[in-house]
Amino acid sequence: EMFVLSKDEKLSYVSNEENSTVQVIDIADKIIIHEIPTGAEPEGVMLSPDGATLYVTSEIADMVPDAPGIWLFHCHLDDHMEAGMMARYEVLPAPAATADTNQRTR
Repeated sequence: EMFVLSKDEKLSYVSNEENSTVQVIDIADKIIIHEIPTGAEPEGVMLSPDGATLYVTSEIADMVPDAPGIWLFHCHLDDHMEAGMMARYEVLPAPAATADTNQRTR
């Protein structure tokens, strides 16, 4: 649905709502080299300035996260995102006894 290029423009990170992943595509070989599981309906993707962190947004603000990681919620208007109208949060791995129901956030 949306994509961002790596700094060297060799990889494309593409959000895929149909299977709740971000696909990493090798542009030269035109193949998917990795699929990163995300929460429900991934939308926007953005790389940190150093290219070390990939941020993924979701269309659903009331989702129950099913994957630990750093998540970013934002309005779907680019100028709103550029103006800082977004929130970042981290989902920590759940204790083993509640791994599928009660993710902790901070």
